[in-house]
Amino acid sequence: MTFFKGQGANQALADALTLAKCLDLSTLDRIPISLRKFEREMVQRAAPRALASRQAAHQIHSGSIDALREAMIFADFQGNPKDLVCALKHHGVSISTPNLLSTIRDIINQL
Repeated sequence: MTFFKGQGANQALADALTLAKCLDLSTLDRIPISLRKFEREMVQRAAPRALASRQAAHQIHSGSIDALREAMIFADFQGNPKDLVCALKHHGVSISTPNLLSTIRDIINQL
């Protein structure tokens, strides 16, 4: 899990508690069964958080951030970045927008 959602330590604590409960109720010959039960519960609980973390990492490292930064520098944008982000959302600009860099520049020029 990437650090973008701050869930790694929380999941580890929850894992420790779940594992302790599974093993506490188990006899020596049933430990493999208890471990499989723990794994199912852990994956079910942690998978959505891991996916959200992975999506956040992808968004942070996507080309849209680089294109936005490059366009702001190229256009010598001195305004509030929040205003620019709002304008981009208003115009429906996303990473899949054709000619992303020139679209961002055009919007900057309108601000």
